[in-house]
Amino acid sequence: MSGLEFKIKRIMLNIQAKEIADRLQVSKAYISLMESGKRAIPSDIHEKWADVLGLQK
Repeated sequence: MSGLEFKIKRIMLNIQAKEIADRLQVSKAYISLMESGKRAIPSDIHEKWADVLGLQK
């Protein structure tokens, strides 16, 4: 799943980027960079992010 797909799902679930950042223990700025495709999503964060959004692995 790409950063943009994560962003779309997050918005659909009405979850703020700050909440995702807090749950993943990263900065909101880092979430924004990954959602915009400016930074790759490390596999450990990808897994946790999918979990937070309730997505199947």
